[in-house]
Amino acid sequence: IALVRVRYFRSLHAEGQLLVRRQEILRDAFLQGDDLKKQFLNAIQIGRRFFAVSHGWLSVQHPDPTGERLTQLLGILSWSSDDDLIFWDFCSLFQHNQMYEHIFSDADKFRDGKLPLAEIHPALRTPEQSKLFRTAMCGMDQIYASAITKVIVLPAVYDLSNIDQGYVQNLNAHRRAPRRRAPRLRRRR
Repeated sequence: IALVRVRYFRSLHAEGQLLVRRQEILRDAFLQGDDLKKQFLNAIQIGRRFFAVSHGWLSVQHPDPTGERLTQLLGILSWSSDDDLIFWDFCSLFQHNQMYEHIFSDADKFRDGKLPLAEIHPALRTPEQSKLFRTAMCGMDQIYASAITKVIVLPAVYDLSNIDQGYVQNLNAHRRAPRRRAPRLRRRR
């Protein structure tokens, strides 16, 4: 897991750029591993704040194909320090490059490993990145439930009718999850 400095997101926004995958972010823009652990453990003493972004991806290939979510986030964090850190899944975890439509159009074959691809393909995570991704997914609760992390929810769904034709709108971002009742606990007698 990498936490990205607010400074990086501000520079992306100033340049009119969209978010990029973790693999494409310069090393000095984020903290990971032991450096991140030290910062996390000493957050209060050093005045560092940690944020986690919770949102639905607005397209299948990219979480924010218009840059609206980035603008909204930076508006919320206008008071924050450049050195505060953000967990944003697309930038904090290694990602496949979903823009390679021929690979991801048959998701079942891809997931089942029945799609013949070179192990090192520019659209795929490397084996090491895949291992780190799976490890990180097991610890997501620690990111969002930590007393130190402030979770920022970006629920708005924007009009995506004018997005670049290379992006496929994520129709699931518009659906509300069905409400489920918690199971009733039975008293022991």
